[in-house]
Amino acid sequence: MLRVTINEVRVDEKAGISAKTGKPYSIRTQEVQLETARFRVPARITLGDRPSPQEPYAPGVYEIKAEDAISVGRYGDLELARVIPLHRISDLPKARATA
Repeated sequence: MLRVTINEVRVDEKAGISAKTGKPYSIRTQEVQLETARFRVPARITLGDRPSPQEPYAPGVYEIKAEDAISVGRYGDLELARVIPLHRISDLPKARATA
């Protein structure tokens, strides 16, 4: 199981005009901690593009379920979802929570 810990709601947003297409873009991410039995590393998850982005995740402990995040592509290749849904497991312990 891949566990995801979110300590704060802060969202980082990068926006601009694509040099390739000339269209506006927006990339929204949230910082998380990925945890397995072998490692714990900081990472970012994508929240999706405007006009209908994913709301930021509240502080807490989540998991990634493979069936929601992995699929088989058109040519049989394994693919990860662009926006990976997280499933809440629990709140943060009171000592770790930051607001």
